[in-house]
Amino acid sequence: MSLTHSFLLAARQQEIAELQSLNGTCELVRRTGELIHALQAERGSANACLTSPEPSFRERWQDKCTMTNSAISDFNALLTGNLSITGTSRLYARIALAVNTLTVLSSHRGQVAELEASAAESTSQYSKIIDALIALIFEAIDATAEPEVSRLLLALFNLIEAKAYAGLERANGVRLLGAVPSHKIDQQTIVDLIDCQEQSLARFETFCGEDIRAQWSALQSTLPLHELERLRRQLLSPNSTLSKGFINTWFDTCSARIDGLHLVEQHMADLIQKACRKRIAETNALLDEQRESLKVNTIPSDDWMAQATTAAASEAVDHEHRLASRLNRTLMDLLQQQSADLQTMSTELSSVRAALEDRKLIERAKGLLMVQQGISEEAAYGLLRQKAMSQHLKITEVANSLLAIADFFPTRPN
Repeated sequence: MSLTHSFLLAARQQEIAELQSLNGTCELVRRTGELIHALQAERGSANACLTSPEPSFRERWQDKCTMTNSAISDFNALLTGNLSITGTSRLYARIALAVNTLTVLSSHRGQVAELEASAAESTSQYSKIIDALIALIFEAIDATAEPEVSRLLLALFNLIEAKAYAGLERANGVRLLGAVPSHKIDQQTIVDLIDCQEQSLARFETFCGEDIRAQWSALQSTLPLHELERLRRQLLSPNSTLSKGFINTWFDTCSARIDGLHLVEQHMADLIQKACRKRIAETNALLDEQRESLKVNTIPSDDWMAQATTAAASEAVDHEHRLASRLNRTLMDLLQQQSADLQTMSTELSSVRAALEDRKLIERAKGLLMVQQGISEEAAYGLLRQKAMSQHLKITEVANSLLAIADFFPTRPN
């Protein structure tokens, strides 16, 4: 086999190896998403436990802790197993950070159990862990180079993010219900979280594809959206005088919607891994076809071998020339096909990459506002969005303009 043949086949073999690593990355995203979901439920029930003396809330929180422990066990088992992932040093650093944040969970649970933490402090502690896990998922997507899988992963990320904001709304709503009287800043936090959910779900719908979008529309009719809107209006009423007994209704309604979103998340994770396995099978089939094609065009037939032993030398040379010409045509066809495949992948991937870069830009601008203004992530996003709407610009344009003058911002005192 010539050097050209060897590298042509090696290219397909490397593509298969990369797809298998991508399948491992998708499993990492799945396990991380399951852990985030468990932590969100634990965070909300911890706030209920800290806000209300009812024994049922403590029992519910303990049940959620057990579910989180199971999710952590699955997450760690994946990391300590024979895991092959597509990633960069940044992804491995994100994994290390996420694992490290999980180590503080036990001590915080002790504070919750002894009622030594406030609901606000508890929300913050859980959110640090969840944010580290969400950042891990985003980094995994950023390292993915398969267009279809990248698109679905980006849709999944925005769904997980929307669910994270919904979980924060649930937790902050519980905290708000335990505060007497309600504070306007806390109510504005709920408003900002609702807006963030809507934006994330809009991005999810952009990238999920028509089939999933249709299923998503059908699912929404089964979720308690009208009840949730009614509860939101009551919670955000300027003269709200809701009792702590309202916590149960709020928590259960929010949870029902979040669980519905989680069903979509699980379905998406299944589809993504099926897409990976399909691409692996297709690429294996292409590799077999290339091997067979090269084999057919490099091994002389029995008829030619018989002719070669009796024909004149000039005829043999002429036949070898024709054989080499046919082999070159086969190689050119294979090379052109692989080149076309790479070009198609590059074109399809560009739109996903653009969305990821926009996301990074917005995150950096939010971070700058959070540091300079001393505000929450949700409030920072709200400022960017308000500015974009008032000036008829895209949020990315506002973010880019803000970052362009970042050096002129004074250092905010600690």
